[in-house]
Amino acid sequence: MTTSTRRSTWRRWSSSSRRPADFVKLSAWLVHDLQSGATGIFDAELEMPHPKLRSLRDQFLYTYGFSFLYKRNLFPTFSFMATSWGEDQDILKRVREGGRAVALFRDTVGLCLHNQHGENCSRSFAQRSVPFEGLARTPLGPLLSALPDIARALTNDRKTGKDSGVYGNKVVKSEVAGGLFCWDQQLDARGRDEDVTLKAFTDWLWSGNGFSEKRYEKLGLERPPLPQGVGQPLLKDSTQAAADSLRAGTGYGLESLRLSEGLQQPHDPGAITNPSSYKPGGIANPSKALPFSKPASAPGIGFGQSPRKFVL
Repeated sequence: MTTSTRRSTWRRWSSSSRRPADFVKLSAWLVHDLQSGATGIFDAELEMPHPKLRSLRDQFLYTYGFSFLYKRNLFPTFSFMATSWGEDQDILKRVREGGRAVALFRDTVGLCLHNQHGENCSRSFAQRSVPFEGLARTPLGPLLSALPDIARALTNDRKTGKDSGVYGNKVVKSEVAGGLFCWDQQLDARGRDEDVTLKAFTDWLWSGNGFSEKRYEKLGLERPPLPQGVGQPLLKDSTQAAADSLRAGTGYGLESLRLSEGLQQPHDPGAITNPSSYKPGGIANPSKALPFSKPASAPGIGFGQSPRKFVL
């Protein structure tokens, strides 16, 4: 969006609440996977398509930093936690708890397109798929031809392998490619069987599809333990293995898994979990850093800069 569009959009979003918003969060957004070509929409106002996925609704809604729009005057009272994982969930949680006005905006017209490109820190879930050709009629239409260039820029044109899906002596595989799971599309492919589709979702979560093989190394995270039943055939009776396999879709779901990896693993609060990966030439920073010197008149804490100290 252009600057003028951002300003008018901010006014429109803010006017939907009782007082001007300090922080706007998308409650619906489009997602495109650059590997599989799948496109879908997550919409918090729609029902989650399986009872065992209902608890994930708020976890999806109140995270994903790309869907944030906020005022500069929030800082430095609020700041991003200096961590390589979960900083978006953290700041939104503190802004909400701090009593600031947070507005939700349901983007169903196509103002934002989130791209899954293999180097993302998280993957995406969509209740329904969207024909990619239909995006040409949205405000994003003129920008779609740039997607291949965006993909190359995001990966620095590197050839990256996918996560192995190996947990100890077990391997979890999934036929769902890329970093986006479109529920309706996968449901149709499985004869409209909701439990079989949930099993497919669970296996996809743990397969590592849509993630770079360097993801855990880049973020400095340990691989989580594999829940019982994941990667095993779905049993239609009420055996413990079947129950664990389905429960993994919620207990270790897309954002629950993210939370357990980033905020519960032992490391100092506010610490970069793997600082070496962010040095020039590191896994998360393969390009040489641009020289930067802070002006003498600059404040001690800049926009979006955390007061929690860390050293690279």
